[in-house]
Amino acid sequence: MIIESLKARWAVIIIVLVVAILWNVPNFMNVDPEKWFTKDKLRYGLDIQGGLHLVMGVDVEGVVREKIAREVKNIKEELKKKNIAFQSVEVSSKDPTQIHIMESSADSAKTIKEFIEKNYAGVLQVLEQEGNALDVRYYDSRIRQ
Repeated sequence: MIIESLKARWAVIIIVLVVAILWNVPNFMNVDPEKWFTKDKLRYGLDIQGGLHLVMGVDVEGVVREKIAREVKNIKEELKKKNIAFQSVEVSSKDPTQIHIMESSADSAKTIKEFIEKNYAGVLQVLEQEGNALDVRYYDSRIRQ
């Protein structure tokens, strides 16, 4: 059914507006719920009432630990692909932000150090090399990033 008469259209618009206003009267005025056809007021959500406060944060240390653990796996895989002999690659026990690499021989120590300096130039820095052990860590700028 299409309303073609202009008077009928205006009548429908006015009826809808009156019903909408009467329906919302309890939200603006105190009325007796027993005498009014709508009994409930509009319930605002927490966001409208201002009762919601959400703060999100990042566990930076956890992210760094996870990133270092992934980097350990990557270094192991790449050393195996390049056939560079090593004993172990693991997160350092004295500092969880460092990677401790145990080489199998003095020759492989030099090769691994060159490998790290070449492939991880802007990412990892070689801290110290003692015998067959090599300690590396992320640059501070990389950790902040």
